[in-house]
This record gives sequence, structure tokens and C-alpha cells, in this order.
Amino acid sequence: MTYLAAAWNRNDLVSLKHVTDPNARDALDAMHSEATDLRLDHCAPRKGLGDYECYFTHDFPKGYKSKTGHGTAEFTVGPARRSGWYMTVFVDCGG
Repeated sequence: MTYLAAAWNRNDLVSLKHVTDPNARDALDAMHSEATDLRLDHCAPRKGLGDYECYFTHDFPKGYKSKTGHGTAEFTVGPARRSGWYMTVFVDCGG
């Protein structure tokens, strides 16, 4: 998921396609107006499901009104068909 965060920060759609499914990618893309400098905080296994909830922090663009100056995002991540992990569900993005 550090790969996903780095691709996001570079605005690298080709790399994001390697670690997201189309629905998750569309939801992630909608975050561009309010999230910059995405950073992986941690991932936790979802009991008995074989996937993970991953938690990220992010900054806001200049001029964006925020109480804290930092936001959070949560994604469900599952195993990829070949190797690695894949963002499958955009759970939440908040400030």
C-alpha cells in the first residue's frame, strides 16, 4: 500500500491501475480535490476474511478549510491474483 500512496502522490494513473480495481480507483480519484500527500498509517487483518483494512493519513490542498489540517482515508485491501495486494473498496475519507 506504500506503492499506492506513492503512485497517488505522483498522480500516476498507470501505477494506480496496478493496485486498484476500477470502482475503487474511481472513488480514490474523487479524493484529488481534498487530499494531498497520502501516507500509509497501518493495515489490520479483517478476521476470517483474508483481506485487510488499511488506514492512511493525508494533508489538504492550500486553501482547503479543515479543523485539523490532516485527514484520514480507509480502504479495504485484498490479495492480488498474481502477487501483492489490491485496493478493492474505498471505505471512507474524512477530515
